[in-house]
Amino acid sequence: MSFTISAILQAGALAVLILLFVSLRRRRLPPGPRGNVAGEFKNTSMLEVFDKWRRKYGQIFSFKLGTRLTIVLNDINAASDLLDKRGDIYSSRPRFVVGHEILSGGKRGLPAPYGEYWRRWRKLQHMGMNGKAALYYREQQTLEAAIVLRDMLGRASGHDESLQR
Repeated sequence: MSFTISAILQAGALAVLILLFVSLRRRRLPPGPRGNVAGEFKNTSMLEVFDKWRRKYGQIFSFKLGTRLTIVLNDINAASDLLDKRGDIYSSRPRFVVGHEILSGGKRGLPAPYGEYWRRWRKLQHMGMNGKAALYYREQQTLEAAIVLRDMLGRASGHDESLQR
């Protein structure tokens, strides 16, 4: 395989750009432990670990567990500012290529990215699932519970099938 000087220079320039991008990205993250932190959680509760890190890194810190980045907010004012006032920036979910995009054609609401579609889906879910709406389901739930009890009393085993109802 032969490489030209321009190909080598292009690859080198690309590597420098990638390193620069990664270092700039890291600088914008809140401070926190680096590297594999899984061992920190072995014999200690998550709250104790987070409290130790809060004392060391401050009210807002970040860490990576595997490939997942987590940012912890220990300050009510910061949490309110970031999640209430600017929630539309931070409220999206990770991308689910297979489950959301391929299998459902992007039509499932829960894994959808935050945006107009997700807001409409959430509003529809809230209309059908809130406490007031649940009162409309009470009669149907009572009938279904009676059928389950009748099925369970009618047989000595196989209750799993009845409970799945």
